[in-house]
Amino acid sequence: MTYYKCIECAFNVTGSDERCANCGILRPLESLTVRKEEYAGVITGIAIVSIVLLALFFALQVGIGGVVCCALPAGIVLLGFFGRISKVVSDALGHRDTANRKTPHPESLEYKANLISHRISELSKREQQLIAVLDKSRENTGEKWEQVRATLKTSIQTPQRQLARYSAKSLEIETVRLQNKLAPLIYDTDRLSYEQIDGHLKIVEDAQTKAVTLGKQLDEQRKVLGNAPEIAELSERIAEIRESIRKLCDALVGQQAVLALKGITPLDDALNPISPPMAAIRESEVFNMQVAITDFSTSFDELESEYARVQSEEDVAQKVNEIINRD
Repeated sequence: MTYYKCIECAFNVTGSDERCANCGILRPLESLTVRKEEYAGVITGIAIVSIVLLALFFALQVGIGGVVCCALPAGIVLLGFFGRISKVVSDALGHRDTANRKTPHPESLEYKANLISHRISELSKREQQLIAVLDKSRENTGEKWEQVRATLKTSIQTPQRQLARYSAKSLEIETVRLQNKLAPLIYDTDRLSYEQIDGHLKIVEDAQTKAVTLGKQLDEQRKVLGNAPEIAELSERIAEIRESIRKLCDALVGQQAVLALKGITPLDDALNPISPPMAAIRESEVFNMQVAITDFSTSFDELESEYARVQSEEDVAQKVNEIINRD
């Protein structure tokens, strides 16, 4: 499989991808430079037709001499006029096409990352409001205020759990991006030079560090959610990525060994062009972008539905209000 860099965000895409899965741009391999020639042809055609019609009009009215004396200068003026119109129109259409291509797409990782950031901000604010009200209620005494405090304490758990779930989704996006960064490295390793493999190994080393960090951050969300299915699945995926990174590193170092020893007899006959671990990595689904993004999108939609349901409920506020106003 051959990967290319998205012209907008450098996410790895294939030649058949209609959109970049990360930034959502349409036609991710096509330049964003406005190509005036795409639109200038139509304007030029209109200008030519206008000049021909003008020449015919003058020919019918004042004869051939009138065409030379009147239509020709007018045609030159019209040509200049339509030339400027062509530039303005082609620029406008080109920039509009670019803007349409870059319009945020709801299925892109970037769009969902921004939405997650917004949700986390909203939930953090709600959590802080509940905590603040709980602190203020401690000054009040009586049975009904005990009930208010008990209700508030229970209610705080809801935004805390949703905060943890959205935070975990943010980590999942980073995991998908990490998988995407590594995906091209498992192909064409037998064609790389010794120096190119050095560059790949640096990427692999950074990826391993990133995977360890993601695992630690996920552990923070596990403190709130426990071993919930989404936490367990993501934890397992990160573990698989770390193991695949280790195998990838071994394969690349093995390939470097092949290159370093190449030409030294009788070792030539004993060296394989591709290390065995690389073939196993290619057959696995650890770096399968379509699977990773589809799984993320499905679980994210479920989380959004849960968020909408909780936001629409007024149970907590109603219960607190009833307790406070109780005789």
